[in-house]
Amino acid sequence: MTQFPEPVFPFTTLAQLPGLASNATTTVTGVITNVGQLKDITTRKRKQTFKCEFLLADDSDTEILCTVWGQNAEVLQEAMQGRVDVVKDGQASDYMNVRSINSPLGTLILHDPTLAKSAELLHWFANIPLGHSFNSIHG
Repeated sequence: MTQFPEPVFPFTTLAQLPGLASNATTTVTGVITNVGQLKDITTRKRKQTFKCEFLLADDSDTEILCTVWGQNAEVLQEAMQGRVDVVKDGQASDYMNVRSINSPLGTLILHDPTLAKSAELLHWFANIPLGHSFNSIHG
């Protein structure tokens, strides 16, 4: 059986996101702490698509709002809370003066990736006390 090396991602911690320029491309990972409802919306270009927002937290003790669109939005569900996601090439957004991560075309969303960082995050998250409040940078 062929062994492939673990992919290397240039992760930005969530605590570093306020320092990024608006519209900067970044790759983040964290544990999903909340999944919003799937919404059917009409874009500015009058196209129908799906949108879903979720909260992602990492071991910098920071939480951010992430928005996914289309098929990526359709696969998110409440059962994914407590699981790790990678948002590769997401876009730092300041929509309505709220810092978030948006997933424009070309963004890759990985659910439960088999990475050493994923295992670290799951261990960290499992040891957080109930009712813990993260540093929120999403308003």
